[in-house]
Amino acid sequence: MKPTKRMQGAFFSLLLSLSCDAAHTFTATDGRTLEATITRYQPAQDQVDIKRTDGTLLRVKSTLFEPADQAYIQQWYAAQQFSSSHFRMQIKEVEGPYKKQTHSVDFGEERKGLPGAGFGNVEIATDKKIPINYQLTLHNKTDVPIEKVKIEYKIFYEQEVAIKIKIPEDLQTERSALLVPHLPQKQLKIKEGRFKTLSLEAGETWEDDSPSITLLERKTLRRLQHYINLESEPMGIWVRCSHRDPDGNVIVRNFIEPSRLEQAVSWDQEEIIEQRLRFEN
Repeated sequence: MKPTKRMQGAFFSLLLSLSCDAAHTFTATDGRTLEATITRYQPAQDQVDIKRTDGTLLRVKSTLFEPADQAYIQQWYAAQQFSSSHFRMQIKEVEGPYKKQTHSVDFGEERKGLPGAGFGNVEIATDKKIPINYQLTLHNKTDVPIEKVKIEYKIFYEQEVAIKIKIPEDLQTERSALLVPHLPQKQLKIKEGRFKTLSLEAGETWEDDSPSITLLERKTLRRLQHYINLESEPMGIWVRCSHRDPDGNVIVRNFIEPSRLEQAVSWDQEEIIEQRLRFEN
């Protein structure tokens, strides 16, 4: 529907004193003002649908407004496109080459007075350290530039650590004092950060890699002190993109890989570290 001269005349003649929270004050090229909210913008036809605070709907050309309001309309449209499926991110988990590290213990010192003390220097455990990072590709498939996009990320993973068992003094023995027994305990770890705020032109693609986390897997030949079997597992990455609309409201887009991660953690999740284990007789 094209705006008629009568509709345009009514538009320019209205001066409203009432406003609502989301209303914007538009200024026409002749200096008159109108308070309304945008409901739709069609850039190909340069037609903007607005809703006055009294509920009346109007469709006009954006050029009927002052340049500042034309820019406001463009920013409103960009915010709408930021929220659409045309602005999206692809995420790929990448496992890098692992490194191995062996641990040896001088049993002559560590097991002094215990069986095995005469074995000398013995290989006791092997660590496998696995780097994991995520390739991020952000596509702006919209027909408008999206400016000032803030990108934050949180990488979640589970890592077992060797926790010393607290043994009551009355149950301690010479053997337990030397071996210092440990048990594996799973802990939730989080690595977080953000990328530089960026702007994407229409049709532009941004690519970058997240920092790496390092997973530790330990296999032991003999249990001794903190040298026990340890496991780890990557849970995934949560990327949060945010953009402000022209009214200052923050629009948030969440990109999560894998999608099931959201069932296990929240964006405000804190690391979970259990308390020290106690010996049970």
